[in-house]
Amino acid sequence: EAVVEALQNAIQLGHEVASHSFRHPYNLRDWSIISIAEELELASKTIQETLGVLPQGFRTPGYNIDTRILRILAEQGYQYDSSVFPCPPYYSAKAVIMGAMYLAGSPSRSSMTDPKALLAPIQAYKPSRFAFHKRGNQEDALQLWEFPIGVLPKLRLPVIGTSVGALSSFGVKTLYRLFQRGQKNLVFEMHAIDALDQTDREIQTDLVKKQHDLRRSWAKKKLAFSTFFSLINKDYTFATLLEMTKELESNNSI
Repeated sequence: EAVVEALQNAIQLGHEVASHSFRHPYNLRDWSIISIAEELELASKTIQETLGVLPQGFRTPGYNIDTRILRILAEQGYQYDSSVFPCPPYYSAKAVIMGAMYLAGSPSRSSMTDPKALLAPIQAYKPSRFAFHKRGNQEDALQLWEFPIGVLPKLRLPVIGTSVGALSSFGVKTLYRLFQRGQKNLVFEMHAIDALDQTDREIQTDLVKKQHDLRRSWAKKKLAFSTFFSLINKDYTFATLLEMTKELESNNSI
């Protein structure tokens, strides 16, 4: 009930609630088309019945998106997806961690993302129905927008809660200057754990060993986030992804 109340309050304040699947399957793209469709429908139905809103956007667990999932999203009437993370350093680290866990006898529940995601645009685009990582044209574009998760231009280093929270104020300002060059928008992803540290009573010692960012105090993370959001607020307008979708559609962009 507390979670439902918090989400209802967020909606009243102008935030958007989108779908992240129902069971949070990291290997969703390995499922059959029928199973994927059922999973997405169940998530939408649950959100609508619980909160009274029909989700218009989606992000797949573990960034494991592919062309089939995007096609199904478009068929179900979703307006946008935000799962593509064109970030080579992230996947390199993920591969190393998954390999180490496998060798240690405790395989990760996650699965490796389609490497084509690394070739995707870093700004919003309408994907081709034949290749999720390519812009569609007038003939083959899916009727939904893809909002890639934030990375730096050219370098494609991550601009997400985990990376920003790990920086000093100087580091945040440097990152922002690099990001700002030629960027029209930024999809800034955060997880709840980005607002925690090892002093929180819910955090277990084993998790701190795996999640190194928990060793950084919340006070330092908070300063980094405050600096970053202040810089963004000077040059950009905060908006939900659904609002951005509507603006792009009004401009007849592809």
